[in-house]
Amino acid sequence: MRRIYKSILIKFIIVFIVLIVMVGQVKIYKPTFGSDLQNSSNAQTVTISVQTVQNGTVLGAGHYEVGEVATLIAVPADNYTFSYWMLDDQVICNEVEFLVIATEDVTYKAVFSTA
Repeated sequence: MRRIYKSILIKFIIVFIVLIVMVGQVKIYKPTFGSDLQNSSNAQTVTISVQTVQNGTVLGAGHYEVGEVATLIAVPADNYTFSYWMLDDQVICNEVEFLVIATEDVTYKAVFSTA
């Protein structure tokens, strides 16, 4: 019986370590618009949108409560690759997937290039 518990514990530890490593690879971006996060009891909603993109699609745009974390994922079309995310004409991230803390309405742009 102890071997079974030990085996389960080892598997749990391995899964935990893998999750930590995976989380460490995801970028979290918090826009700096000068507004602090609102009290969650107010349940204020903001919109995280993505400018119409060509050569790919984006998942994760929508309405979020202030302080909630949104995951944006860029999916390139055939024969294209994801290049970077932009906000206000500035490159902010070059990862396909990144996390955004909802602070106020904002529009991102995903840029794709020929493979």
